[in-house]
Amino acid sequence: MHRMLTAVISVISVLTALLGLAGVASAPAEAADVCTSGTNAAGQTVYYCGVWVPSGGVPVYASTSPDSAVVDHLHNGGTSNWFFCSQSGATATASGYTSSNWARTAGDDHGAQGYVPAVYFSGSANYWSGLPACSAPTGSSSKCTPGTNRSGNAVFYCPIWVPSGGVPVYSSTSASATVVDHLNVGGSVNWFSCQQNGGAASAGGYTSSNWAKTVGDDHGAIGWVPAVYFSGSQPYWDGVAAYSSAAPPPPPPPSDGGAITPGVACGTSFNGLPALTVKLIQNACRVTNPNDEMYPYSIYAWDGGHGASPGPTYGDCSPSNGAPDDCHVKGFDCSGLVRWAYYLTTGSDALNAYTWGQWTAAQKLPHKAVISGGAGGNSTNVNNYLSQLQPGDVLWYGTNANEHVAIYLGNGKQMNAYQSGTHDGVTSVNSGSVFWGAVRFW
Repeated sequence: MHRMLTAVISVISVLTALLGLAGVASAPAEAADVCTSGTNAAGQTVYYCGVWVPSGGVPVYASTSPDSAVVDHLHNGGTSNWFFCSQSGATATASGYTSSNWARTAGDDHGAQGYVPAVYFSGSANYWSGLPACSAPTGSSSKCTPGTNRSGNAVFYCPIWVPSGGVPVYSSTSASATVVDHLNVGGSVNWFSCQQNGGAASAGGYTSSNWAKTVGDDHGAIGWVPAVYFSGSQPYWDGVAAYSSAAPPPPPPPSDGGAITPGVACGTSFNGLPALTVKLIQNACRVTNPNDEMYPYSIYAWDGGHGASPGPTYGDCSPSNGAPDDCHVKGFDCSGLVRWAYYLTTGSDALNAYTWGQWTAAQKLPHKAVISGGAGGNSTNVNNYLSQLQPGDVLWYGTNANEHVAIYLGNGKQMNAYQSGTHDGVTSVNSGSVFWGAVRFW
């Protein structure tokens, strides 16, 4: 009995010693244990703290709870020892250590931001000594800053983290909406024009209902990005202006087309043309400009532009028509572009049809002239009609106007969505195709 009691006391003494080493120290941390401030590669203010890294890396949690998802890991040689800020949370335990202190950081595997419990702190104090609270600013670069893009429009530059494959750009402020484009490192990845609230979105363990409007890099499509990709200490777009609704469409055009006016589009100057004619050309030419935020340059998409409302849409994959990948491309085909330009000019969707239907519809609309090529049983080479054409005339090609449609610019040039694999833009008139006819609206 005496020997058993002695053994029990001995075991208790050992356990007491071990627990004393593992317990939270009440004395201030030693100088070597204090986090020191510095700047990371992105220019953000961070704090360098000593941590111990277990096999597999330090887990980075989605929130300040060990029950939340592990969104990333820290490894030796990466960002393993730098942090933004600290805050209290749920109790976490690792290798016999327990703490309710957590620090905000970015992981090494995917760059996902999250929280690490202070049980991985390598000093004698089981908390993040010298690390500011997360309610304090985490560095100027965690907030969006105003600026101007190449086209002179006001934008906001925001730090974001970019997952493999790029940041998805959605067609609306809903995570169930179509992904129309992506942001990639080196593109327009960090600039946005405005923000608004929408549906909840989640990524990397973060959830937010804030969305920011931007232009993608792959196809130049305009859309929305959820704030879960913001790389600051909060999942919202700090500093971005609120979204304001777009202006209503213009009223129906006057019967005479408005006053005579000069204009410039597609690199060509126009003088002595009706105002609406110049506007039609300018609207069609807007899609040739990669810096136009509302209607950036468009890539040809077979059957693109024929959605429920005017505007660029994903095309159809049609290998037999030379369009094997167009269901992955958002843009216009030839008639979709003309429909869009006419709608932007007049506010009317009267040319909601394919080429042959547009030819019929155009002649039923108020117009100034019709030039008949093959439609009148005459010569079918468009070069024989150039002296009769004026800039702004809409041209149709193919027997029964079923091949192509374009907008004439003068000097033998036309603005059009031409063929798969090309950007919409200016080409020579189609002298090798049947010229069916042209309509001059104003």
